[in-house]
Amino acid sequence: MKNRPRVFFRTLIPFLFYSIISTSGTYAQNQAKIDSIWQLVNAAKEDTNQVKLLIELAAFYENTNPDTALYYYDQALDLSEKIGAKKYMAQSLILIGFNHQTRGSSEQTLEYFQQALKICEEIEDTERISRCYVNMGLVFHDQGSYNTAIDYYLKALAKGSEGGHRSVMTFTYNNLGRAY
Repeated sequence: MKNRPRVFFRTLIPFLFYSIISTSGTYAQNQAKIDSIWQLVNAAKEDTNQVKLLIELAAFYENTNPDTALYYYDQALDLSEKIGAKKYMAQSLILIGFNHQTRGSSEQTLEYFQQALKICEEIEDTERISRCYVNMGLVFHDQGSYNTAIDYYLKALAKGSEGGHRSVMTFTYNNLGRAY
């Protein structure tokens, strides 16, 4: 019995030490990557490459600081609108929608997904159209509105099969199964 606390601390101390060391290294690596992307953003001219960099920069903050992520997604959206890059406008709107979804704001999430859907339909991007439908279905699914979710999943399947987007279809079938 006397050895039990000793064994516990022998395993706990190295585990805690390793956890702290590995986490601090990851933070340093992420910060270096963020700094690198930030330099590229500042050096880039206002084009789709800068939009992609802003989206990549936002992705680093998505889980740790959603407000900062939203700020960079908004910048990506503004630049996309300025240069007329509709594909990236839609992508930015989808990502802004996801950001709001993680905050529990279903209404705003749906608004952004619907705006993205409208643009995707204009540019006839069947993959993103089907992804928008799936995303909207997921919002309704989370709310417990399973029939509405199923309607959106079926729309996603129709568009996904039209464009031959197997990964979207697989994801949609999975969610359709969960809804039933």
